Amino acid sequence: MSTDSLDTLAARMQHITYTIIRSYELCDQWVIVPHGLTVSQGYTLLTFHPQEAVSMSDLSESMGLANSTMTRMVDQLVRRGLVQRKPDDRDRRVILVGLTSKGREVRSALEMEFQEFFKLVLQEIEEEERSAVLDAMEKMFDAVGKVASACEL
Repeated sequence: MSTDSLDTLAARMQHITYTIIRSYELCDQWVIVPHGLTVSQGYTLLTFHPQEAVSMSDLSESMGLANSTMTRMVDQLVRRGLVQRKPDDRDRRVILVGLTSKGREVRSALEMEFQEFFKLVLQEIEEEERSAVLDAMEKMFDAVGKVASACEL
């Protein structure tokens, strides 16, 4: 068993995580920007279910953004013809937002291109190690989530 201190391991984890994030940000540029979208717009499209509309408050919550910020983002996507607003049939005070057919096409393309990127990443990992790597990533995700929620950042 390794005798690395918690400080050493934390520094290593920090470096690896930062490097992965920076590399993934480059992937965002390769996948999303060629569609004429900002990264934020691309991730907003990916948040939508292809066939379902959601309320603005639900969309804001799922994106972790303030309603005012989400409203500006949706305004941009409406102008581009990628999403549409409509009143909720059950409660006319609620505005639902959903993808247009063009929005569904772009969302589908983004999903497929990200899937291809991750296939290439997985091909760089030995086949017998892939599940273990993904299991470790899930554990890290869970741990970061627990610590972050306890911090109430």
